[in-house]
Amino acid sequence: MLLAYKFNEASEVSKQSTDEVRNRLKRMFQYIDHEWEVSRQDIYDAEFGAYVKLEFTLHVPCQHAFLVYTRLLKLINKSSRSYLGDEMSEFYTSVIAQLERDRLENPIQDLNGGQGQEQMEENEGEENEAEENEADEPAS
Repeated sequence: MLLAYKFNEASEVSKQSTDEVRNRLKRMFQYIDHEWEVSRQDIYDAEFGAYVKLEFTLHVPCQHAFLVYTRLLKLINKSSRSYLGDEMSEFYTSVIAQLERDRLENPIQDLNGGQGQEQMEENEGEENEAEENEADEPAS
């Protein structure tokens, strides 16, 4: 949450006073401490490690966000419409439909550099074979 706050609020900082930004951050820490019993120091200690695990990116593909959203809805036994309400649900559905149309019209390269699964497996096989050959060679 801290990383998302820093990332998303950075553009708003110039529009707000420093005190407003600090107060919001302080309230967020208080909420996390109260709700989940995680101290501010623990959050700061885990911040960089979390960023590394996220591979230094905070934006996930829309398909991944949709998958997580649907799983969370299942956990609370709600539909998207009952959770969001009619108006927001209709907006959400139209956005998802537009994203799907865009994806079909303009395929984006995979996160693996545009390689298909077969190409990735072939490359892995070649790498493993090269490693085996190196292990078989006598050391000089």
